[in-house]
Amino acid sequence: AGKQITIPEMYAIYLKTRKNKRRSEDSVEFEIELEKLLTKLIENINKRIYDPNGNYTFIATEPTRNGCREVFAAELGTRIQHHYIDYYMRDLMEQELTPFTFNNRKGKGVLKAVETVKEIIYKESNGYTENCWIIKWDLKAFFMCILHDIIDKKIQKLIDDKYHGPEKDILKWMIHECIFAVPQNHCYKKSPDWKWDTIEPHKSLFNQPDGQGAA
Repeated sequence: AGKQITIPEMYAIYLKTRKNKRRSEDSVEFEIELEKLLTKLIENINKRIYDPNGNYTFIATEPTRNGCREVFAAELGTRIQHHYIDYYMRDLMEQELTPFTFNNRKGKGVLKAVETVKEIIYKESNGYTENCWIIKWDLKAFFMCILHDIIDKKIQKLIDDKYHGPEKDILKWMIHECIFAVPQNHCYKKSPDWKWDTIEPHKSLFNQPDGQGAA
């Protein structure tokens, strides 16, 4: 029922997905059998058959404020689905975000955040002539505390209320499947097991209860 994804449409999404990732191992493997794999992906989506395989995880050891961290990544086939969602949902999601959300947004980023903070400090201090206060805080293990059912209900309601394109049913189904995919149950590790001992248990998806935690 509803719209069916076509090969030209999904091929355009594929080109966006592989941008800057063309030399990655999973991207090369996908491109070798591009016609077969892309056609199969389209068929599965149109039939509402979700294949969550194609995820890997590793421990990022680059020095950060909080030490090492767990990273989950999707291989190209799954990532194409993520880009499909992004392509059709980004404008709507942008309308829902405050002007002070800077991560993962076009025209935003770290530099824009710093510049905005400077502007606010200047305004609140009356041109640096008065004291003003800055509160620095963080939500502990924010992604690990996300509840799947709550975020799914919020996004499904947003689509029902405000999305009017022909992709509506596909997006609702695809987003639901992605939220409840549980990547830790179908992934392979690119880091040795002992590296998971270097992060706090509450910061790993492998230690979260059913229905909780996002990659």
